[in-house]
Amino acid sequence: TLFRSKTGAILEVTAEGINAGNNLVKGNSSNLTLGFEDTPKQWPAWNLKEEYWKHPVNLPNDKDVKIEVIENGPVFATIAVTRTLGISPVTQKITLFTGCEEIFFEYLTDWKQPEVMLKVMYSTATEADNSVADIVYGAITRKTKPEVPCDKARYEKICHKYFDLSTPSNEWGVALLNEGKYAFDTDGGDFRLTMLRSPTYPGASGESWVHKERAMNLEKYNHNVPKYTGLGPFKCKYALLAHKGGTLIDAKGNPNGRVKRAADEFNEPVVVISASKFIDANSLPHKELLGTPLLTIMTPNVYLGTLKFNEWEKTGSIIIRMVESSGMASTANVKINSVFCQRIKSIQAVDLLERPIDFQFNWDPAQGLLKFDIKKFEIGRASCRERV
Repeated sequence: TLFRSKTGAILEVTAEGINAGNNLVKGNSSNLTLGFEDTPKQWPAWNLKEEYWKHPVNLPNDKDVKIEVIENGPVFATIAVTRTLGISPVTQKITLFTGCEEIFFEYLTDWKQPEVMLKVMYSTATEADNSVADIVYGAITRKTKPEVPCDKARYEKICHKYFDLSTPSNEWGVALLNEGKYAFDTDGGDFRLTMLRSPTYPGASGESWVHKERAMNLEKYNHNVPKYTGLGPFKCKYALLAHKGGTLIDAKGNPNGRVKRAADEFNEPVVVISASKFIDANSLPHKELLGTPLLTIMTPNVYLGTLKFNEWEKTGSIIIRMVESSGMASTANVKINSVFCQRIKSIQAVDLLERPIDFQFNWDPAQGLLKFDIKKFEIGRASCRERV
């Protein structure tokens, strides 16, 4: 990764086996922060200023810029880019891990300027026609250059854990993995993540109970609501992932689960919990299960959404929910741990309320193989009843 010393812009990103080793970004604006007036006519906490892009705020990215390596070791290295953006200090930490495809970013500021919306920009070389962003148990595709009025009106787009731009041929793409910031916009191969807003603090409807609460806080604690929201300390994390294939499918039409998996891992990192208090012959996880997976899903576009106890019958049976992630009907193949299999008396398909339903599947307890057909973005659910 190469930086421009005057602004901290990222000038070059390459990845082995992607885009023939050529630069994945273009121009000299990637990683820069852009500001726009945040003064909507009504409902400032929810609405954006109409055609905000026509109302930029002068926030030069080349003021007091300093780029330094703050961590450098065999596992990871971190570069810090510090600057003054308007009247506010900003630090961007950029981390690379050995053997890891993602570029990790941490954005920190003590924001002081009201009525400003900040966006951080990346200009990819994908020339993407469409953006893809995940929603709960699904994904939505939108034009990067909207053509019809209804699409043009949705200039600010939403995502959950990722949004992605891939080449029209689905050869490769660049995804932004998101953790807590859910809005973005696109223009061809460019995308901008909405980082921070500092509009007027939202009012409340006349009948709202919050008026009484505010009056009480003012009387008892001399505390009033601020004039603006979004001012003060701010921190955000996100990551860029260059990947082979498109967001959901590759150039050959095969499902591609790389982006979805990376986004889930970024939002839900591994948590290490001591299992000593769980090791008991009559409870799960059994000591023989430790160190081995309970489930291995062999279909790349199917992932485990939930593994939990049945919440209604309280019988100790376990609910498994598996979700199709690429918008492609498939046959799910799931391998269940052999020790776990010995504890399973029966498997029953259930609905979202965990009620038994008539749904065809194949279960081979000897091999520990569960097989069933799943539609695009469908949630497949099963209840595994434990032997007593």
